[in-house]
Amino acid sequence: MMVVDWATLLKMRGQPEQWDIFVTHHSFSPDPLLLTFLNASYPGWWDSPEISSLRAELIKSTDPTARKSTWDKIQSLIYDQVPVMKVGDAYTYDIASPKLKGLNPNGPVFWNVSTK
Repeated sequence: MMVVDWATLLKMRGQPEQWDIFVTHHSFSPDPLLLTFLNASYPGWWDSPEISSLRAELIKSTDPTARKSTWDKIQSLIYDQVPVMKVGDAYTYDIASPKLKGLNPNGPVFWNVSTK
């Protein structure tokens, strides 16, 4: 196992001869099309005929029911072809004084923050 800094990981993950597997974090995505591993150019390079067809189907559809159906097929394909694996969850604890006003609970954003 090689533990590297973020800059080195970004460089190495684009070179398939440099690794057999890499572990990284993916944040919440409000739309499946925003999941990086669904992009054929993302390291791992998942680009089978099946996912290419389903990606095109998902891109073309605006109907929520049809998109859900397509996403169900993609999830099944993920289990069949295993382009990614979820190995756990990462959570952070954000602690702030109750004296702060305007602190965004969804992330470390400090503009418009003041003390009460």
